[in-house]
Amino acid sequence: GIRAAWLNYRLVDDEMVGHLIEARVNAVFLSHGFHDLLDMETARWEGDRIVVDPRRVTLERLITNTRRAARHGIHVFWMANYELDQMRPHLQRLGYQPALTEGPYRFVPSGPKEDAAPLDPVFWRGITGAHGELVALLSREHPIEGTLYDTEHYDGGIMYLQNCGFSDATFQVYLNSRQVKRSLESLPPGTRYEFLNDTGRLPDYYHYLEEQAYRQGRELANRWRAINPHLISGVWPLLDNWFSQGFLRGLGGAVPSLGFSGVEYYHGSDQSRSMAEFSESRNTNLIYMPGFYPPYAYAVDQLEHHVAQALHAPGNYWMLSPNAELRRPEYQKALSSAYKAARPAVANDLPPVDLRFRVEESDDQPFLTVETEKTSFDVAPRLSL
Repeated sequence: GIRAAWLNYRLVDDEMVGHLIEARVNAVFLSHGFHDLLDMETARWEGDRIVVDPRRVTLERLITNTRRAARHGIHVFWMANYELDQMRPHLQRLGYQPALTEGPYRFVPSGPKEDAAPLDPVFWRGITGAHGELVALLSREHPIEGTLYDTEHYDGGIMYLQNCGFSDATFQVYLNSRQVKRSLESLPPGTRYEFLNDTGRLPDYYHYLEEQAYRQGRELANRWRAINPHLISGVWPLLDNWFSQGFLRGLGGAVPSLGFSGVEYYHGSDQSRSMAEFSESRNTNLIYMPGFYPPYAYAVDQLEHHVAQALHAPGNYWMLSPNAELRRPEYQKALSSAYKAARPAVANDLPPVDLRFRVEESDDQPFLTVETEKTSFDVAPRLSL
């Protein structure tokens, strides 16, 4: 399974790598802002794509810490987040489509927003596409296994919930595709949800949006995997709405997509198995990732219990910003114990053997090296390659 820590890219120094190893963490998500890695002042249209130059200082540090972690067998993914205050002037200069929300809401009130629409081509096809292409190119030279995105936009941004898909461009294309003889002028913002609901078209509209999100995700995945066919992609948060379901379905395929859940933040692992079955049954190319936030949610013994349960169920977990906890021996021990408790038996029902593998080269030929801390075996371990 994936046992991951979501950490700011600056924090993964030699000391932190040691703490990850002690805690049996086998993956790290190197978090960085779009504006940290991309010099947004250079973003420009070239044909139908946006091209943007990287910031060399950030890029070099990300690569250094990627290689540092990978040398110790830790899988590395690059996780990009988005701050609207930093991105707004560049989105405006590039001609983006703002989001418009309508209908019932829980977290994002109805009305026009300054954030990019969930199907906005400037941000998604343009900026996110360019970021993913950069990561894909770098992954051919450096041990980067995936490109991940935090879609919970910050500093004035919005989460893409069910009611966030009513912008002019999206709504007009839908009307045209269904041959509905109405104009945007006759259905101004604030009337569209009601019109769809009253005419029985609302379920069809959400289905249409999900298919557009699928196409958006598939277009991006195809671009990135044309560069590296093995590149993994995924997003936080995984929600049961048209955007998450469609976009993650598009990102998945021969290489699965990762969907990050926050259910375990507040409720622990008791729902992990049912959430995994629900999400993965709807999207057969998805890997469900239960998430934990130790700093305020869990005592040491609680974390050990819930992580072990998550590893028994979906087989994965991730922790958000556990840099303080990973430095504490009691948390390292709890995570290590949770991993040991959840390890499955091998095919012959004997206890698993702690083996480490790596591929090296000699005379330009690869060979497999197997290491273990054990000095003797009652039964010879079996290797399946």
